[in-house]
Amino acid sequence: MIVITLLNEKGGVGKTTWADHIARALAARGKRVLLIDLDPQGHATLRTGLKWDSGIYDLLVREESWEYALEPIQPEKFSIPRERLSRGKLWVLPSNRETRFVGLAGLNTFILAKRLKELEGQIDLVVIDSSPTPSPLHALAYMATDYIVYPTECAFLSMSGLGQSLLARQLADKNKEDELKRSDWPIEKISHISVAGILPTKFKANTIEHTENLDKLHQQFGDFVWPEIRNRVIWDTSSSYCLPVFNLEPRSKAAAEVWEVADRVEEVLNA
Repeated sequence: MIVITLLNEKGGVGKTTWADHIARALAARGKRVLLIDLDPQGHATLRTGLKWDSGIYDLLVREESWEYALEPIQPEKFSIPRERLSRGKLWVLPSNRETRFVGLAGLNTFILAKRLKELEGQIDLVVIDSSPTPSPLHALAYMATDYIVYPTECAFLSMSGLGQSLLARQLADKNKEDELKRSDWPIEKISHISVAGILPTKFKANTIEHTENLDKLHQQFGDFVWPEIRNRVIWDTSSSYCLPVFNLEPRSKAAAEVWEVADRVEEVLNA
């Protein structure tokens, strides 16, 4: 089981869109996927067609079972039209406003990592959608995460958020190791937090700012920069229909971009 978190300390860069699409694309390819909504706004929950719910709070604070907290997503909502329904599975751990109190409950920072250990052998991929604002919720995600994907627009404020997020990862990785040494919880080993990739989103090829900043990303981060995602109307449409773009327009350029990202995630899974 691999845990991937979508993170950037800047809102509106596409974290929720891509947490949802990564989760559904891998489920469409036959994986058993869990999407965790760790944002009090609950947008990942809404985007999958569910209603706001206290799943993450119930699991971590009320100590409910996974069976109680999880919501299954029907295969029709992540399969490719006119093809056989996927044999993959997708569950969502939903969020609502109560999620903001998870970070105030004085929980051990390994609580999410510990609960996820209960799913070993049942889940192939966990995708965490994080909030843009740094908080104790980020600490819970860091302690449970193997890899981070950083969606970013090629614009000044988003690039600034990316820089802050990369620095936060380095500090969190060190804290993760230190916390494990001090912890009396039965967690024998945790992985370092690695960068899976930097995902340029909402890319506008006709602007100087975006093209120059994309060049800077490639110069600084090389192969960690994934193929850019063009700014297309279909992304907003997919949100309003609560469906992935490959379900709405399976032959579109946007759908092809999703599968490129899915290929990158599968490389991580198979590493």
